[in-house]
Amino acid sequence: MNKKGIVVVIIGIIVLVGIASLLLSSFGSTSSTSATTSTQTQTQTQASTTASVSSSTVPLMSSTGVLFTQYKNYSKAHEIFPTLASDTKKAMGAFGYTQTDLGNNTYKITLTNKAENYSGQSVIVTAGQSVYFIEPATGDDSATEDSITTDDSLVAVDAQGYMLQ
Repeated sequence: MNKKGIVVVIIGIIVLVGIASLLLSSFGSTSSTSATTSTQTQTQTQASTTASVSSSTVPLMSSTGVLFTQYKNYSKAHEIFPTLASDTKKAMGAFGYTQTDLGNNTYKITLTNKAENYSGQSVIVTAGQSVYFIEPATGDDSATEDSITTDDSLVAVDAQGYMLQ
């Protein structure tokens, strides 16, 4: 397997772990002390005011310590959040995305595609963070179909420019 394939597999694993984490946390009790200690909870700080999220908590993504500008597919990234870049629609081809407001300036961005067996990828970000659609190879894409959906992904980036997982 070449380096590109390995990176795609690693990103896929990171996304799957994130999705599994989200699913597991949604089945647990939000008032459980053990769930609170094992799951990072969402808090929002605005200037000098700190507000806790209500009874529903959202696991936050954490920094990988890797700058997005040093990511090998950085040049193939197209911003979808907070602003849809002008070149993004063309790059996405048959892909789309949904943006769900989770409250407290927290958003869930989900990559969608009508391809058979495509389950989608999601990231959760807060205001000040960004989400990019990565399209490493456009040769498998058209405006209505993407024959290989495993090379396309979402990458979340914090306000300091570090990739999130």
